[in-house]
Amino acid sequence: MRILLAVALLCGFSGCNVQAGEGFWLPGQLSGDNVRSQAQFEQPNNIVALNSIRHSVVKLGQCSAVFVSADGLLLTSARCITPYLTAELANGFAVAQAQHEARLAGLTIYQPTEQQDVTVAINRQLNETTNDLARSERLSELEQELLNRCQQQGRLCRLNKLHYGLQFALQYYQPFSDVRLVYLPPQHVPQQDDNHWPRYDADFALLRVYQPDGQAAALPYSRMTFDGVTEQQKVLVPDFVPQSQRYSSVEELQFLFEQLYPQAQAQSKRTMAVLDELNKLQPDATLALQTELASQHRHRQAMLQEYQQGQMIARRQQKQQQIRDWINASPVRQQLYGAAIERFRQLQLQHQQLMLRDQVLENLYYARLPALALQLYQHALAADKQSRAKHRNKLQQQMTQLDASFDARVDQTLALHFLELYSELPQTLRLPALDQYFALSDGFNREIVRHKLSAIYRLTGLTRSTSRLAWLDADSKAFADSDDPLINFAVAMQDTTQQLAGQRQQLAVQLEQARAALMEVIMAYNDANSKPTYAEANGDLRFSVGEISGYQPQDAVLYLPFSRLQHSVDGKNDSVHANFLSSVDSCGEVTGAPTFNRQGQVVGLMYAGAGQRLLANWHYEAELSRAVHVDNRFIRWHLQQSDAGRSLLKELQPDKN
Repeated sequence: MRILLAVALLCGFSGCNVQAGEGFWLPGQLSGDNVRSQAQFEQPNNIVALNSIRHSVVKLGQCSAVFVSADGLLLTSARCITPYLTAELANGFAVAQAQHEARLAGLTIYQPTEQQDVTVAINRQLNETTNDLARSERLSELEQELLNRCQQQGRLCRLNKLHYGLQFALQYYQPFSDVRLVYLPPQHVPQQDDNHWPRYDADFALLRVYQPDGQAAALPYSRMTFDGVTEQQKVLVPDFVPQSQRYSSVEELQFLFEQLYPQAQAQSKRTMAVLDELNKLQPDATLALQTELASQHRHRQAMLQEYQQGQMIARRQQKQQQIRDWINASPVRQQLYGAAIERFRQLQLQHQQLMLRDQVLENLYYARLPALALQLYQHALAADKQSRAKHRNKLQQQMTQLDASFDARVDQTLALHFLELYSELPQTLRLPALDQYFALSDGFNREIVRHKLSAIYRLTGLTRSTSRLAWLDADSKAFADSDDPLINFAVAMQDTTQQLAGQRQQLAVQLEQARAALMEVIMAYNDANSKPTYAEANGDLRFSVGEISGYQPQDAVLYLPFSRLQHSVDGKNDSVHANFLSSVDSCGEVTGAPTFNRQGQVVGLMYAGAGQRLLANWHYEAELSRAVHVDNRFIRWHLQQSDAGRSLLKELQPDKN
């Protein structure tokens, strides 16, 4: 199977026929140094200098940004820098002189430099392990060794794992922590942050990056063009997509959208009804949880609706059947791949049962005092001083929030409600220690459990702020010797907590290995059909290719790919291109990313999605999924409105000065 894998990887990284649309492609998958037209842009005389693009792109949080001038000017989405803006800066900012630029405290950007393939070196070590868990632990050790070596060299790096561990790459980064705001439009915040169209948002910002010596960073950059884009024009977007689940099986998707999420909806509906009653007694204590659950409920409902209306499951079934037919057509392939597919199926069944149980167990953490008791005991047991200090700070913040809005009656009622939901789990998914402590072994008797909880909340010291803080400094022996009922609960649940953590870890490791084996099957099938395979997104640099195009969300409704804003110039009405749509692939929560044409020029900024986007982590909907970009012509128009902006335009267009 490893020979077939090598062939598939060779296809994957030597520029097989990558088409516009679906895919998060590695730079090496786009035909070496250049993206050739027959693979991407369909016009044989046009070549995109991919290296010039990748060398000018940097990582900014989960966004990407691009250098656009020789003096370190950086273009990115305004939403990407929002956490670093003061209230004053957030209202808009424009300066022409360097001394007036505003440093964004806490913001560091990372420029990808070299990348080293370490697959052979890592696999040599991993192949000596005896089981999946030992393999995972050894990989963690190797990763830490590599990162320590980078740090000793005064460098930053990250180990990227592709195809669930079939390939490993060590990516080096050059950090820049002196980043200053130069220009931010006054109205940069989107009017609506959903998947609607048309939009008219000026979601962009210009920053300047400085070297440690205080000089502007003179790094490779890409030119901006203000000539505009046209319908059906091809565009390329480099992005650090955090994650995707594009290779989820039919069975996984059906479980999520036909069982797990509908069950979560039913449970949250019952919980919100309980909160509505509690709100009449103590609105301040329930408002935050009501808001959180209502938001989650709406989001899940929208996803379920999109699942029912879309083509995701039908298309995944078609793809899965094609692979199954390909395997069944050859006894050799049946022998090679049959066991891997069956193992993945069996592990998935186990995982589904754990998800059903964990979904209910996670609800119990909304009962704040029992959850706090468990966290305090874990803190007391922690051996590592650094993680203990970090955990302590987190717990102190939680306690501060608890002091502001805690109500024991509300907490007790929620604990009763969530224990009732837990008691409805099948017996095979129940936890004996939890059943015993709350008298659930013989079923859920509301009055018995209510009486038990009433005694616990009456006798525990955790209802008092001073007592909660005191437990932060207690050792594990103090917990074991305590007669506080909630502390007793935490101690009684410790063995179960450890067992659950071990069970989850072991299954996660086994599933990752099974997914890697399944990816070998998919890659071999794609290779046999001359198709490339993109790896799931994992936060490293990827490229998505698309074209400027609108979409038709329903019969008799057609959305054109451009939005324009009307404005007045010298008393005459005029309009400016504001945003445009493309078929570029991106995940559900779109991060800011520059957009390039085939000449390697920046034409805009991707900042949002439109159409059917909620399931984009799992599925690319070619007809109904669109990315939304700020048009460079809109950026130019904004810059033309002030002296500082016009000065920046001269820097962005040195040939026109």
